[in-house]
Amino acid sequence: MTTKELREKRVRLAEEANQILKKAHEDKRELLKPDEEEAWQKLHNEIDQLKRHIDMQERQDALNKALDEPETRQTEPSLIGGGDRTSGPALRRLQRGQEESQQAIRLWLLGAPTSGYQYTTEDRSLLERCGIAPASKTLDLNFSTMPMRSLYGVERREWEYRAQGVATGGAGLFTVPDDLMRALEIALLTFGGMRSRCTVIRTATGAALPFPTVNDTAQAGVRLGENTQVANQDVTFAQLVLDAYKYSSKQVLVSAELLQDSSVDIGGMLGTLLGTRIGRIQNTEFTLGTGSSQPNGIVTAATTGFTAPNSDSQVTTWKYISIVELEHSVDPAYRPNAAFMMADSSIKKTKQILDSTGRPIWAPGIAGAAPDTLLGYPIVVNQDVAAMAANAKSVLFGDLSKYLIREVLGVTLLRLEERYADFHQVAFLAFARADADLLDAGTHPVKLFVNAAS
Repeated sequence: MTTKELREKRVRLAEEANQILKKAHEDKRELLKPDEEEAWQKLHNEIDQLKRHIDMQERQDALNKALDEPETRQTEPSLIGGGDRTSGPALRRLQRGQEESQQAIRLWLLGAPTSGYQYTTEDRSLLERCGIAPASKTLDLNFSTMPMRSLYGVERREWEYRAQGVATGGAGLFTVPDDLMRALEIALLTFGGMRSRCTVIRTATGAALPFPTVNDTAQAGVRLGENTQVANQDVTFAQLVLDAYKYSSKQVLVSAELLQDSSVDIGGMLGTLLGTRIGRIQNTEFTLGTGSSQPNGIVTAATTGFTAPNSDSQVTTWKYISIVELEHSVDPAYRPNAAFMMADSSIKKTKQILDSTGRPIWAPGIAGAAPDTLLGYPIVVNQDVAAMAANAKSVLFGDLSKYLIREVLGVTLLRLEERYADFHQVAFLAFARADADLLDAGTHPVKLFVNAAS
């Protein structure tokens, strides 16, 4: 199916789901019947799958178009104002560079003496081009100007503290190939959300990073009579200071046998898993951190915009009037760039809210890559935000870009060779430094919805 046909089908399914809710509204029922809820959930699962399919199809179409463009010049002109270099020859050079970087990291990982791997002349040339010293036990991976993200989730439970090897399947044997196996499937579990809307700042050092603030909103000018002296009114400044807390991925022990025998890209796999471990703990603390010896999470830093009244059936859900109250608790100055942030289970509750005509207030994205919206505002999924329950701070709304994430430039990847040499193993682990807080000069750019207590 074409992208247009997929979008049209998504709209049709959304309308079918609307009809189920509308019927319940016309029958004056607050809850759906079990068969109606099952049908509604099935339709929305298909809508979500179609959205992912459309996104992948559009990315693939854009890549195919870029690769099909003929190379009419060998030297590209300079692009004024940071123009687009994501097509044609520039895209292919970028892809080649990424492939070389991944291969260089894999070679560095294999360079432990216990692996028995001997570098070829081509290997050393590649490592030199990528700026990696083969004998170094520490590898600094510098961030780009784009925020660090991971496309893959990590295991659903914490990894067992034991060596990765080829003795058993779960410890690494499954990566040693037979004739048909050449790829590794990584378990997926959604996390994140903070980096998609918040502001990420990268610094070269971990020194305290101050942000001055001023709140002069209580002051106004004055009308003077003739020959009247003007009064003084000073401006009071404050500051937000971001530190640099250290995060670790925990270490992974890899046997020499696994390094020697695996057909899987061990470098790519470890890079993904170790980076995701750090990303997962950072997202949790950027969301719920206490601000004491850790980042001040956005839920902790935000102020309450609206609390649902008791005995109003808003303990495990919320109503349209609460959404409007939350929206207007944020000053209009912050609303042009505002968005909602909540857990996926809360989005499900929101999709079932109807307006006065019996139609859902949730609007699926239709045109282009437009996101799903609520009252015209984008919705950010963050699984670390509390699910709707009694007294839960379950929804955030406001200008999320005012939440600042500070990262000290680079991730340090370590290869420990001697420590576990008597086990014929190598340990790999990563470190990163970051802090975060809400830049609030006093007018509260982000507000919270709190569920009713009963």
